[in-house]
Amino acid sequence: MRTLIRLLLSCALATAALAASVHGASARNLNISNQSIRAVWAPVTVIIPESALEFVCLMTLEGSFHSRTIAKVNDALIGYITRAIVGHPCAGAGEMWVHNGIEAPLGNVRATSLPWHMTYRGFTGTLPTITEVRILLRGIRTTAYWRVGEITLCLANFGNAEESIISEWKIGAEGRVIAIQFLAQPLVRRETFNMVSCQPNIRWNSSATTITPLGGGAPISITLI
Repeated sequence: MRTLIRLLLSCALATAALAASVHGASARNLNISNQSIRAVWAPVTVIIPESALEFVCLMTLEGSFHSRTIAKVNDALIGYITRAIVGHPCAGAGEMWVHNGIEAPLGNVRATSLPWHMTYRGFTGTLPTITEVRILLRGIRTTAYWRVGEITLCLANFGNAEESIISEWKIGAEGRVIAIQFLAQPLVRRETFNMVSCQPNIRWNSSATTITPLGGGAPISITLI
């Protein structure tokens, strides 16, 4: 009898291990509850590393994923940011505008850099629970200036068609996206419009905590399937 019980227990454990293995092997895709996205940074912090200066701006990004199912393939194009806008005035030492064909840095409208490409760059966590999904935003172009008092220290364009920033999509309970954070990567200075020495890069920091589908609806979630 004891031998039979041990045999049955061994079979049950083997079946459970096999099921877990099959589930882990099949969890090759991510499921996004809604293809459209609207994220509000209130604010995003613009950092000028070499000068120890920073200022903050409101910024909204909107876009969509190509599909609600995303294969976990590194550098795969998964969607586009199709709208980006900065609220003015910014607070602190400077101002920033994204090149969206609408905003006019100091009165001069820049050609749009949109759409920005969203590409998959991996996840963190222990399967089947994920805690973060990393998405690269490529094609960012922006104009910024900063000052001390009434003196403009720099007016320049940053970024180009290949410039990119990694965004970290923080995942909470039931797969809900609870924040989108920029890694503090540099946007490189490409053009300078005044004679004052400019720093070679700026960085974006801060997290978006208002994340909804376009038009509203249930919170966006990302889960393994």
